[in-house]
Amino acid sequence: MRWLAVLLAATSTLTSAGCGNARVMTSPFAVQAPVRTAPTGAARAARFANRVVVKYRHGASQAALRSFHQRFALASVRDVSALGLGVLRLPAGTGTEGAISRLQGHPAVEFVEPDYVFTVPRRPGNRQPAAKGGRTLASVGFDGAPWTVPQWGLTKIGMPQVWPVNGGSPAVTVAVIDTGVDPAHPDLAGAVVPGTNVLPNATGPDDDHGHGTHVAGIIAASVADRKGVSGVAPNCRIMPVKVLDGEGKGDTGDIVAGLIWAVNHGARVVNMSLGGAGGSRALAAAIAYARSKDVVVVAAMGNEGANIQEYPAGYPGVIAVGATDQDDAVADFSNHGSWISVAAPGVDILSALPRLPVGLTRMEGKEPVQDVMDGTSMAAPFVAGVAALIRSANPMLSAPEVRSRIERTCDDVGPPGFDAWTGWGRINARRALLGQ
Repeated sequence: MRWLAVLLAATSTLTSAGCGNARVMTSPFAVQAPVRTAPTGAARAARFANRVVVKYRHGASQAALRSFHQRFALASVRDVSALGLGVLRLPAGTGTEGAISRLQGHPAVEFVEPDYVFTVPRRPGNRQPAAKGGRTLASVGFDGAPWTVPQWGLTKIGMPQVWPVNGGSPAVTVAVIDTGVDPAHPDLAGAVVPGTNVLPNATGPDDDHGHGTHVAGIIAASVADRKGVSGVAPNCRIMPVKVLDGEGKGDTGDIVAGLIWAVNHGARVVNMSLGGAGGSRALAAAIAYARSKDVVVVAAMGNEGANIQEYPAGYPGVIAVGATDQDDAVADFSNHGSWISVAAPGVDILSALPRLPVGLTRMEGKEPVQDVMDGTSMAAPFVAGVAALIRSANPMLSAPEVRSRIERTCDDVGPPGFDAWTGWGRINARRALLGQ
């Protein structure tokens, strides 16, 4: 059975179970953790055990669809009309496994799959978080003057040289497909545009978990007031798309609907710091839709420290991002494989957190307003921010051209050329934007 599980953040391994087809690779780096296979067992949660995602056949009539729903007593949860998908609720007491085989045989149906559950992972390995701020190479502000908080990742990728030339454009919006964003956070003042909450009984895209706000801060936190944290593309805009709840849980239907909404409402770059082994045909179709609309899609590689292909990072055309530390060593939790694109800072990353108590501050001891987190979830938004800057400076570049520029301007911090742990290397915003 295929499955998905949220890679949320920060410092975590998957609590969901699943099967993986791990292809063992020998690490070229001493810091690399031993290769592990995808988790197995019966721990996979079933928040929506009676829901399925159906792809209808192109050209199926409305009468055929009504007949299909009535025959199997299916209730519609949501429609994703752009993809011809529907999330359907099975009758009470109906087993998903048996229902899928029966539904699949209907002439109006192309495929059926479970509405896969996403869950918040735990800390990768036994690594303990660093003290707030961690080590720092140098702290710098928008104008190159000393900064008040340590954000080594910005220095590492060359932002002090880039900001005076390119801080991004308000015309470029980055969608954060995540747990939502704190829209009134002081570090994000003026950066957050209207978004959406696709969860049941939704009230708005505010962040009641914390992960999405941390990601958003890495991308576009303000640097103009010289307070708090700064983001890679401070003049760009953040579109909060809440697909995960306060416990960090979501499902395929929510994520697909959120991604399609973002694409259709003007997002030029999409950050997906989530994922899981196994994949989903519905999610693959949503990624293909985003690519067809010339949207840059960035996703986290995963936090198992293993050769596990997670999705959406594993889908074609996605910029799949691994994590490195201040010494350009691969983080021990960062997944590796031939589908990786690039690496970016992902250890001891300081960014914004919601001002009010949320999951990360209540349960994991994080501090409100700003704190440090680790993960490929933190590395991905560095890349999304650089993509937003490239699109700001060169609005006519296509999404594949943006990806190519990011890849070919990396610092080759691993073995010469492409490798399975850092891809084309650790990103370098200075080279990507200034050619230096």
